Amino acid sequence: MTVEALHSALRAEVAANLPDNIGTVVYDNQDLASVPGSGRYARVRILGHDHEQVTCGATARFRARGRVVIEVFEPLGQGDRTLLENIDTLRTAFLGHRVASPQIAFDPPSVTDGTRAGAFYMRSLVIPFRADELVTT
Repeated sequence: MTVEALHSALRAEVAANLPDNIGTVVYDNQDLASVPGSGRYARVRILGHDHEQVTCGATARFRARGRVVIEVFEPLGQGDRTLLENIDTLRTAFLGHRVASPQIAFDPPSVTDGTRAGAFYMRSLVIPFRADELVTT
């Protein structure tokens, strides 16, 4: 599996599970001009790509490990209830989630402490993943 195919599959899973009330979604490869000046939004980053061979033999299993980070931003002064509800929705969606093709398993997500980010309050959901590829020799 190529890195591009893995990233595309991960982005598709995030897009399919984002709450409807998150307006703009910014991916780590986009221009910062796409970040809204106001309104709720999310930033999605894909980190790491440690690779290992898991099995040997005629069909070998290779595994990529990394993390999907979804940062949810809420304008200051609106409280954090909606922000936390969105984090809970995402956490529930990825808890034990698996994708059949390509083979991706998501490990239990963690939630970071909240922080101020300019005119926004932000929390991150960090979702570890394992992506397997079978290679026949």
